[in-house]
Amino acid sequence: MSLPFERLEAVFLDVGGTLVTVDHARIASVLAEEGVGASEDQLARAEAAARPALSAAIVASGRPAEGFFALFVRATLTELRARFGIDARHCEAAILARAVPPPGRSDELWRRPVPGAARALARLKEAGFPLVAVSNSDGSAARSLAHAGLAQFFDAVIDSHIVGVAKPDPAIFSHAFAACPAAPERTVYLGDIYAGDIPSARGAGLHAALVDPYGDYGDVDCPTFRDVDAFADALLAGL
Repeated sequence: MSLPFERLEAVFLDVGGTLVTVDHARIASVLAEEGVGASEDQLARAEAAARPALSAAIVASGRPAEGFFALFVRATLTELRARFGIDARHCEAAILARAVPPPGRSDELWRRPVPGAARALARLKEAGFPLVAVSNSDGSAARSLAHAGLAQFFDAVIDSHIVGVAKPDPAIFSHAFAACPAAPERTVYLGDIYAGDIPSARGAGLHAALVDPYGDYGDVDCPTFRDVDAFADALLAGL
């Protein structure tokens, strides 16, 4: 499955997991205090592998994943054990208490740029694409992008907490189109949680693609890319 690259005129992007990643050093520090050794690379791999579980939680409830951070931590620790034999499941409460910030301050954890993100956004911007961030967040999506050095690339940032509607509800994209009057059929959305991102974008009339660095989702009915840089490569090469 491919995108109609020659017809695309605007790019909307998710924030967490797509452009900005967790400060894995912060989580590794808490694990070390609890007597568990896990590297930042191991945590990053486990976190990527946990995304299908977060997607399944959205499918099960039909709404944004409740207790997202608790689900995120639990799924990551499950994958850490499955992939590396590191059993840190008993550290869940410690991570939630000492690494996960309170509501409204998620940018204290989600603040590291995904490798290649700045390069990708700069290239898309130079090619003339309007860029809009559309994120389920707690009011801190713009700050996350700023911490990561990515804020300057965006024409608008749509934060679910601020606009009052969250994916998988397609209505969140009406706020994006109000800020960027592109045609939905000429706009593509790139996200990382299938059930939250792909159906909602399609429901609003956009094309949709998924970041899946290691193929953890398996076969899905949308284009997948290793990261946002690979997405930009494909988009610009297809023009």
